Amino acid sequence: TYARLADWGSGHRGTTTADVLRLTRELSERLDEQAARCGRDPGDIVRSVLAGFEWAATPTAPWSSVEAFQEFVGRYRELGFTEFICPEPTAAQHAVLEAIVGEVIPALRGGTGS
Repeated sequence: TYARLADWGSGHRGTTTADVLRLTRELSERLDEQAARCGRDPGDIVRSVLAGFEWAATPTAPWSSVEAFQEFVGRYRELGFTEFICPEPTAAQHAVLEAIVGEVIPALRGGTGS
């Protein structure tokens, strides 16, 4: 089934951040278990998350601050997610985006950013 054939899996959406993380964790754990039962390394399945659109303009949105972006990514990285799809930042958030692109993303990739 999915665990045997999938190359990619996506996170779950919910009504609150806590719901999203709980459901995503449960689905990710189930996928890991099913993959292992099929004799497949669960780490071979790329995990991505499409989240944040319902709260794009809130203070906790990924683009609201460097810290908010790091927290958003950190929560999902703990669950094994490596790809993140976020809503486009507003013009007012471009300075945060520049800091994230220049510093945070290189550090997450193991580069020289801070």
